[in-house]
Amino acid sequence: MERKKVDVSYNPQLGYLKTIFTHPFDFLTKIEKVEKTSDGVELTVATYQGKTALVRINFVAEEIFRLRMYPLCRVPEKENCVFDLGGYTDFTLEETDETVTLKTARLSLIFRKKPWEYAVLLDGKALTREEVRDSNVDNMCKYLPIGFDCDEAGNPIRVRETMYLYADENFYGFGEKFTGFLKRGQRIDCWQSDALSTNSEASYKNMPYFMSSRGYSVLLNTYTHCQFDMGAGSHVSYGMSVEDNVLDYVMFCERDVKKLMGVYTGQTGRSPMIPKWAFGFWMSKCSYRSQEEVLSVARRFRELGLPLDVIHIDGWQSMAYSGAWQWNLEAYPDPKGMIEELRSMHVHLSLWMWPYIGVGTPTYEYAKEHGFLVMDSMTGEPVAFPPAATTDRRVSGFDFTNPAMRAWYRDLVKNVVKDGVGVIKTDFSEALPVTSVFYDGSNGQQGHNKNPLLYAKTIYEAMQEVKN
Repeated sequence: MERKKVDVSYNPQLGYLKTIFTHPFDFLTKIEKVEKTSDGVELTVATYQGKTALVRINFVAEEIFRLRMYPLCRVPEKENCVFDLGGYTDFTLEETDETVTLKTARLSLIFRKKPWEYAVLLDGKALTREEVRDSNVDNMCKYLPIGFDCDEAGNPIRVRETMYLYADENFYGFGEKFTGFLKRGQRIDCWQSDALSTNSEASYKNMPYFMSSRGYSVLLNTYTHCQFDMGAGSHVSYGMSVEDNVLDYVMFCERDVKKLMGVYTGQTGRSPMIPKWAFGFWMSKCSYRSQEEVLSVARRFRELGLPLDVIHIDGWQSMAYSGAWQWNLEAYPDPKGMIEELRSMHVHLSLWMWPYIGVGTPTYEYAKEHGFLVMDSMTGEPVAFPPAATTDRRVSGFDFTNPAMRAWYRDLVKNVVKDGVGVIKTDFSEALPVTSVFYDGSNGQQGHNKNPLLYAKTIYEAMQEVKN
């Protein structure tokens, strides 16, 4: 009896072979269609599971490109990107049976059609490339190639990219992190959290941006919750993933590290120099309790001839109105007079703030009525949560994705700052639950990191309006 030959090869990372296992993930395998655009190319790519994905490559400058992958070729009406970069048109496109090559004066992006993989050359020399063959002895992926996961209904819920990790390559960045300076071998979670310490990976100001010692940097261009594995699970790959339905990252290429930083900030913005007094001596405690206490400290410094440039107050609002931008007039009966006396001593005032408001307070009720609060998908009501682990209080969060809320909030800020306040300490903002729903349509994974940035930006803009 003749036996039927059964193909039992399982090498999914090669794309064109089968696997005897059922996997929930999918990844790119073969370029099927190439369309040139004004600033790049659109690639229709077949996937391992027999579906398709759309990949857009756009040039931002001769040394910068942006890659976006849309699983199932679904382009959302609104993307959760931080920067809308692109528009550089001075490039060429070359296509052969095996590759698609995009070139600027400095960059070459070479895409292999089957199995999918791309490489980056800077000034004619290899810079970096994807990794699609990081497997074990059974030829099963240790790191998944560029691709996505779907839920039970078939909707994309997670995207990923995997890059080759060179033997001598190291990484730096990711914003405020309390781990080792060299990030190779670390797992990074970009999720703003109230860390309450400086001895773990959790941090307040995560940033999905890193620099490579090989002369490039990557901005994962999203507000959404994302993770990075910088060689913790493999010595030949590093990867990044996003809890969303779009992969969007920008690669900046320049071998000199100072020039590389300049290339990045040239596109994303540079921080203005802070005033000279802000480099001086700051005095603070948790917290000064009255106007007289604040002034007595400043006067004593001047009596002793000691330098004092800034004095900070945490508790300038009453507990009930914390977050409402209203002075506690029992403790601080004459805020404007206090500020004027401080300024006469060349002392600037700093005030604490958080983007929350106590449930049931007048400001809460006003904000709720006008749709200015973050909502909870589980209850249909504004989110309510304890702002800290040691309190039974419940607060709600202002929704900074709402333009009308930001305009109203800026007026609250300006009404306080106009009397001469020099600094606002933008504290908290990390506690919004994953069940949150935001005005702009973001879910908790998409909006959790976005709201803190917009909170700080709104206060900055209000202060600039007053000072200008």
